[in-house]
Amino acid sequence: MTPETHRQDHIENRGAIAWMTHNRITPNLLMLVFLGGGLFVALRIKQEVFPEFDLDMVMIQVAYPGSSPEEVEQGIILVIEEAIRGLDGIKEITATAAEGMGMVRAELEEGADDQRIYQDIKQEVDRIITFPLDAERPEVSLVIIRREVLRIQLYGDASEPGDYPS
Repeated sequence: MTPETHRQDHIENRGAIAWMTHNRITPNLLMLVFLGGGLFVALRIKQEVFPEFDLDMVMIQVAYPGSSPEEVEQGIILVIEEAIRGLDGIKEITATAAEGMGMVRAELEEGADDQRIYQDIKQEVDRIITFPLDAERPEVSLVIIRREVLRIQLYGDASEPGDYPS
């Protein structure tokens, strides 16, 4: 065994770091690959201060004066839920029955066509003919919630409103 062969066997037995100290091109190439990959990923990452979210829903409110929550649930809530349950684009349906008022919220799936689903729900609710006689016409509305883009707050030396000099 020559001294060079003995040295090479000794380096290989000590691990990857010892091997890289004697093969200087490999760690430099590896470093370039990592830097290039990091730069590539860094340029493609979507950066936001606030996460992007949309919370769209269709609200259906029906006034039923003088009724108990149980009557509202039986005569209004269950009928509306049954009418809109099979529509596409609805993620979740929640309802509230209160004294004299019923409210159904249909949360829409992300990326769904809000206007189309709103029109579908409105048509289905307008077709219902089994509402109690004392119930008012249902109010169907599209609620679109987006995140705030900008909030401005001003301060400084100023008089209170109405404290203007005469």
